[in-house]
Amino acid sequence: MIQNFIRLLLGTLSLAFLLVSCKKDKLEALEARPQYVLPQGNHDYDIRIVDFYKKYNTYILYKFTDADFRWNYTDLIYFRGVPADEKFVAQSMDFLDKELFSYYDEKILQSWMPYKIMLCSDIRQLFDDEGSRTPIDSVVDVAWSLSHFAFGGVAAKWNGYTRAQKLEAKGRLHGVFWASAASRHAVDLPPDFIRGIDYVGISHSEVKSLGLFVFSRSPYNDLSEYVTRITKHTKAELETLYFNPEFDPTGIYRIKYEALIAFYKTNYGIDLQAIGESGLH
Repeated sequence: MIQNFIRLLLGTLSLAFLLVSCKKDKLEALEARPQYVLPQGNHDYDIRIVDFYKKYNTYILYKFTDADFRWNYTDLIYFRGVPADEKFVAQSMDFLDKELFSYYDEKILQSWMPYKIMLCSDIRQLFDDEGSRTPIDSVVDVAWSLSHFAFGGVAAKWNGYTRAQKLEAKGRLHGVFWASAASRHAVDLPPDFIRGIDYVGISHSEVKSLGLFVFSRSPYNDLSEYVTRITKHTKAELETLYFNPEFDPTGIYRIKYEALIAFYKTNYGIDLQAIGESGLH
């Protein structure tokens, strides 16, 4: 009897150990991230990319597969990116440095950077929004996910962009930088900015009444759209475009804007509107 009991006990402990080991292995597999090899080439700018990785632990990739771009840990994002034209990587990195990274201190950059930044010659949105999933094929300048954000101006077309188009790209880059960071909880969402909004259950008919610029079931996309507009426009331009009785009859857009600006000034020392006032460097 005692021997049988000991065998049973040992068997139970062995099974428990195996289950724990399997669970640990599965968790490690889920948490595993792809490792990229840097440098990806032998251009002068590859040194900058390697130094950037050493400083922020973030890959800047100009060569990648469709799976690299679209895989977001647990699912596929609804954008597709085409790898950069390597002749334009250096000027694109200059634009990122001047129009995005220069506005944030090192502490913010160290804690907010995504796992990777994808440099693309082209980015296409494959579906119209998160609700209907209607197939489309729309060219966009940026995209983001939990693990990365991407810039689609790394090609000859960039040299034909107008100042207005480059301002739009600047705003979109700030928008996806914030959205990606917020989705990883590197930065908090302003409580008064999202208060009373059921993003999961939102309908298209509620967009204006809730102060959203586009239909979205994500507070991070809502944040991205506001940051985009703030960082590409002056306050006077925002007043003309959005904070008027025709566009904002209830004042909800102004309320959300003021909540966002105040929260990030107070809690992070970041004046988003000052970025908009600066235009392009």
